[in-house]
Amino acid sequence: MLFYIAVKSNFSSPCYNPSGSIVAAILASDSDSGVNGEVTYSLEEDDEDETFLLNPVTGVFNVTRPLDYETQQYYILTAKAQDGGGQASTVRVYFNILDVNDNPPIFNTSVYSTSVSESLTPGSSIVTVRASDADDGMCM
Repeated sequence: MLFYIAVKSNFSSPCYNPSGSIVAAILASDSDSGVNGEVTYSLEEDDEDETFLLNPVTGVFNVTRPLDYETQQYYILTAKAQDGGGQASTVRVYFNILDVNDNPPIFNTSVYSTSVSESLTPGSSIVTVRASDADDGMCM
């Protein structure tokens, strides 16, 4: 079973700090009763940098640090649901990080210089300046 989840990133905005934010939840059911029907959740070893925290009782995913699309565009984790009798099941969870407009444009050079003839026709092109930023073209 697979779950695909899209998550907005915002690394540097002072207005929004996603650390601790709820980003998703998984739900497993067990038809057993009593202790054997109690489900707990855990993450397998895929999350080495501990970016996500999975609540063992609720199945809710929280982020533990700000996400940055320019650093990592997706995460693939394996979540495990286990009942009180030791029966378990796993699911792959795909977190696609969505870019936000968090990078300013930067000029390709720090100084632009040219000479202009006094006989230049009005409307003529004199110099071309260029700037770019690291954000994806589809920022939200």
